[in-house]
Amino acid sequence: MQFKKINKSNERGVALVWVLALLSIMTVFVLSMTFISRQDILETHLHEERLKTYYIALAGVDLGYASLMANYSGEPYINQFLDNPNKSVTDTIDIMSGGTKQGEAVVTLDSVTVESKRWIRVQAVGTLVDGTQSVTSSLRINPDNTEHTIREGFTP
Repeated sequence: MQFKKINKSNERGVALVWVLALLSIMTVFVLSMTFISRQDILETHLHEERLKTYYIALAGVDLGYASLMANYSGEPYINQFLDNPNKSVTDTIDIMSGGTKQGEAVVTLDSVTVESKRWIRVQAVGTLVDGTQSVTSSLRINPDNTEHTIREGFTP
């Protein structure tokens, strides 16, 4: 049996191939982790924006409800909606922070019929000044008992 003599100068080339292969694998791994981290940051930013617009819409609903229950000229404003089922009012409320407008809530007060029952609805659409999303929230008020309210789900 004869053994071949191995040239040791070829072994250095094999080591270089292994180093390049490992370096390529590590590069792909690092790039993948960077991409995943970037996506997580973008998703977190969108979630934060959605949450802010949700709370702006809720604030709009609460302010609309408060204005309905307020006394103007001796009687609650809600009486105008009780007497006139076709009445509809829309107003925009600017949301300020530190003297800067951060967003707005477009509040609509109107009457709706749900399951053959008439309700007074307070609906608000919240948006941020630099945002791309809006959230709608609403509240229904029973005209027979204005303390009976139903807060409906929000729509992004």
